[in-house]
Amino acid sequence: MPAAGDRMDETRRERAIRELMSSAEGEGVPSGRGSEPLAVFAGLGSALRRLRVRRGLTQRQAAAAAGMTRAMISDFEREAVVPSVRTLDRLLRALGVSVDELARELEDPGR
Repeated sequence: MPAAGDRMDETRRERAIRELMSSAEGEGVPSGRGSEPLAVFAGLGSALRRLRVRRGLTQRQAAAAAGMTRAMISDFEREAVVPSVRTLDRLLRALGVSVDELARELEDPGR
């Protein structure tokens, strides 16, 4: 069970991710309903892939570190599925990526 400080850190990170996602929603990116994946903002999958590759990890290695399947990582990177806030936080932690670093990658791809 996580310590109180860890839960607080998790809450702050999740809030930061929600803020990042909500700031991108007004940029003309379509969102879906029902079985169609919700496209919160374009480029998330590509950004996740670049960050993973920059760290020298395969999809399988990133998945193992995050407690996910390789197929989930592939789905996120192809933007076939948009991860929930908690899942995105788990993946970012496994990659050693801060929310700020993700935001910078989304603003300036490949910098």
